[in-house]
Amino acid sequence: MALNISSEVFREVAEKGWLSPDSGVTHGSGPPFRSAQGTEKRKEYYQKKLEEKNQTLEAELEQKQQEEQDSK
Repeated sequence: MALNISSEVFREVAEKGWLSPDSGVTHGSGPPFRSAQGTEKRKEYYQKKLEEKNQTLEAELEQKQQEEQDSK
């Protein structure tokens, strides 16, 4: 059965040297770079899509402005 110790109590116990600071603490392991690589690829993909959309909107705006000038 695991004890539920607050972080303050655990810190005090660790400071007094009764336990090592890492006792009972588990950390995730494994290569985090896969997640970071995927995040970077998604960021690049959506940034590219946003740039394409902005270019399309700018072209449409220029076309409308040109049509308005031609109609005057």
